[in-house]
Order: sequence, then C-alpha cells, then structure tokens
Amino acid sequence: MVTVTPSEVRRVVRASPWAYMAGLLVVAGLYADGWAHNHLVRDVGWWGTFPSRPGPPHFPAGLSLWHLPYLAGLAWSGMVAAVRARTEPDGAQQARRLAAVGLATAGWVVATLTAGARTPTPAVVRLESLPGLVGPGALMQAGGIVYLGWSLLDRGGGGRWARVVAGLVVLSTLTFLTQFAHPYVDPWPSAGFLRTGLQTYRYGSFYFGEAMGVLSLWLQALLVAGVVVAVWRAGGLPPGGWTMLFGANGLLMATLRDHYLFSASALLTGLVTDLLASRVRDPRELPMVTGCTAGAFCASVFLAVGQMGAVDVLYGTGGGFALPQVGGLGWSVPLWAGTTLLAGGCGWLVAFLGSPARWERP
Repeated sequence: MVTVTPSEVRRVVRASPWAYMAGLLVVAGLYADGWAHNHLVRDVGWWGTFPSRPGPPHFPAGLSLWHLPYLAGLAWSGMVAAVRARTEPDGAQQARRLAAVGLATAGWVVATLTAGARTPTPAVVRLESLPGLVGPGALMQAGGIVYLGWSLLDRGGGGRWARVVAGLVVLSTLTFLTQFAHPYVDPWPSAGFLRTGLQTYRYGSFYFGEAMGVLSLWLQALLVAGVVVAVWRAGGLPPGGWTMLFGANGLLMATLRDHYLFSASALLTGLVTDLLASRVRDPRELPMVTGCTAGAFCASVFLAVGQMGAVDVLYGTGGGFALPQVGGLGWSVPLWAGTTLLAGGCGWLVAFLGSPARWERP
C-alpha cells in the first residue's frame, strides 16, 4: 500500500503560477478598459475608431483593442484549467474553473449580442451606464471571474503570497462591479459634491448625496471585511500582504477617475489590517480584525477627502461643476463619525456570522 504524505498532496494540487498570472491579466484588462472609457480614449475595433462615451465603465461588450487583455486572460485561464484537468488529480476542481471561464465568456457574448455597448450601430439595449454593470451579461462575467479567484484562494497551494493575488482578483472584480457606489470613484463626502454636484440634489429634508455616501461606504466596507474573512480562512497572508492587496485594489479604483489620493487610503487600510493580523493568534478574534478594517476603510476615506480640493462631479475628464473654493470634507462630525463606527460594526458582524463555530449546536 502506497501512502501519500500531506505535503505531497499539497504539492500535487498546487495552483499553477500561470493561473495566477492569467487572473491578474483579466483584472488588468478590465480596469484598463474602464480607464479608457472614463477618459474618453478613442475606442478601436474591427468596425473602426470612434470616441468612447462618458459614463461609468462597464464589463466588456463588443470587441475592441481595449478588450483584448481581458479576453486573453480568460482564454489563458481556460487553457490552464483544461490542461491541468487532464494531467493532474484535481481534475474536478479544474473542470469547475473551466466552467467559470465559460460562464464569463458567455456573459461577454450575451452583453455583446444584447447591447453592443460601444458599437456605433443601434442595439437592443445600450449598456454605457449602470445596466452594463448589473445586467445579466455583466453579472455572468463577474460571477465567472470571482469564482476563478475564489478557486485559486481555496486551493492556494502556491503559498501565502499567491493568496494575495487570489484575493486581489476577487476584491477587484467586486469593486469594479459596484463602482457606481464606491467612494474612490465618487467621493460623496466631498464639499464639492454637496454644494455643486447635480447628483446631490436635495428633496426637501432628504439629503440624497449624504445618503448615497453613507451607503457606498458601508457597502465597500462590507466587501473589504468579507474578503478578509475569506482569505483568513484560506490561510491568511504574509506580513505586508494586506497592504499590498488593498493598495493594489485602491490604485486600480483610483485610476478610473484619477483620484489617486485614495491610493493612500487603501494603503492605510491594509496597514491597519496587517498590524492587527500580526498580533492575532485566536481565530475568535477575527471579528475584531474585520471590524477595525472596515472602520479604517471609512476613516481613511474621510482623511483623504479632507485633503482634496474641488471635485469634478461629471464622468470623464471634459470638465464639470467643481469650483476652486469648494473642497475638503463636507460632512458634519456626527455624520462621518457615526458612519465609521457603524461600518466597523458591520465588519465585525460579517466575521461573527461567517465563523463556523457560530453554527455549531450546543
């Protein structure tokens, strides 16, 4: 009888470095296309060239040069999964990864056939705005990419640094999907948004801008906390890993609207997580880590906004309604302090409910 040691099993099912590189290429292509869309860079495709339309960047639909890295990353992931499914013992896992690639590709086809987002010809439904992020085709693409990253995280035999890449793929896909409610893209707490932005029109005593800002901060804080829980349960990250993960994601998000000061906010959030993770030994303390991480995410946003000048409230770089004398943090102390505290509570709750021990019967 032949015995196989646990280390040999881990060596066999270790995710290929090519799979991680393919995941990074998918995310890089996604954000490169988003940057081009937000900056009105001329789109190039088989039909010719024409200016991109302003508006929130969406998941790729149609075929242009900006989509090639994204599609190449998906094809690369599919080939790696197909080869490993035939040659290695974790064939079932690789088959699921191949199915995820197929789902993302099918989502691109669906979005292309139903919208043709950037094509100059008429389409059934155009996806230049929010439907391009939450429509069926976009959700299929997002679901496939998230599973690819999740599978690398779940089988992260490549080491703790490999889990940084896997976590980055998951988080960056989710933040791209929810960019319409992300403070790095639309800094709602800015005084420029409150005083000059048409998007913050107030209906009587209901402050739409403040409400959107609070909800966007809570949503993104919950996503950050959820990724911390997922990566922690997969084995955690090396020292400095959280700073690298959140910093890279923050830089990607900052490129969409050129709000690069938020890259420092992301680095600060990661630094707080690294400092706490280095001192935690008991898994029961994870809710404290996620709560502080979520709170640090919000607090760092307010710190950055306080240093910002006027904010262009229109998509694109063609100018907006920002005025030089309108800048800094426009929220009151109770509003930003309460938002930070409640975000920390939500982050704590994510880890509390996600702990397997909480579901054990007494």
